[in-house]
Amino acid sequence: MYAFGHRGHGPRKLGISYQEISGQLAEYFEVSEGRGVLVTEVQEDGPAFEAGVKAGDVILALAGEEVEDGRDLRRALRGADPGTEVSVTLQRDGKRLDLKLKLGGEKKPPRHHTATT
Repeated sequence: MYAFGHRGHGPRKLGISYQEISGQLAEYFEVSEGRGVLVTEVQEDGPAFEAGVKAGDVILALAGEEVEDGRDLRRALRGADPGTEVSVTLQRDGKRLDLKLKLGGEKKPPRHHTATT
């Protein structure tokens, strides 16, 4: 199981724990071809909770990118800034569901470049 967010002690971008899904688990959750990540826990004050994501949902796409495994999920979030609204496609009870959520986390201050001549 993976807790998903960014490194350190700040708020998480999604506020979920998940595990990769395949085999019998994929069959049970009616996920074709074993793609997606299974949400195992949702942080009550996190972005996913506020958007309506529930434990037992399977994330199929995030921010327009297909999610086949945890690596895809991390990649989809890597460049997304905290506070950004992203789409998430889920499968719940065998049906697709599209939600919007606002990413959590701390915004990084802009870098200042100084030129010297």
